[in-house]
Amino acid sequence: MPILTRCYRLCLLGLLVAIIGLTGACAATAPTPEPTPTAINDPDNPPLPSPALTPQEVVQIQVEALQNNDIPAPDSGIRTAFIFASPDNKRNTGPVERFIPLVKNPQYRALLNARQIRIGSAQIDGRQAAVEVSLIGTDGSPARYLFLLSQQQEFPFANCWMTDSVIPLDPSLGADET
Repeated sequence: MPILTRCYRLCLLGLLVAIIGLTGACAATAPTPEPTPTAINDPDNPPLPSPALTPQEVVQIQVEALQNNDIPAPDSGIRTAFIFASPDNKRNTGPVERFIPLVKNPQYRALLNARQIRIGSAQIDGRQAAVEVSLIGTDGSPARYLFLLSQQQEFPFANCWMTDSVIPLDPSLGADET
């Protein structure tokens, strides 16, 4: 191979290596944007009811928030769950300050900081839905709840699924026995 062609190839190879090296160096030193926090209990950016959420997704948001109740602040999980309570539910339970002790009572306490959760499929009948949740509480005891939801019709929650009530179920019975 003629020497000029050989030099030309080596120069091109060197240039290519330099470009790749510079690109890699730029990529390595360029600041990468921090991911936006999307924690369920983020008080600055809480999840909100949306017509895009299914009944099962609404229950999942609520149960995962309760599972991490004190992250990032005490009772932030209960506050997140309250956001997804239907207007009728909120009329019955009162403001969040009254809702917090209701969730902490023995009937619902197992939802707080549960070790393990399983969310069943949504059973939908028109604008009504039911979702069963099974869990293992912090003390290792099983618990089951039935979340009853309705699809709202009024502004500002039109077409959003929201929780009307949560019914404690007997944890010793299977889903087909209730």
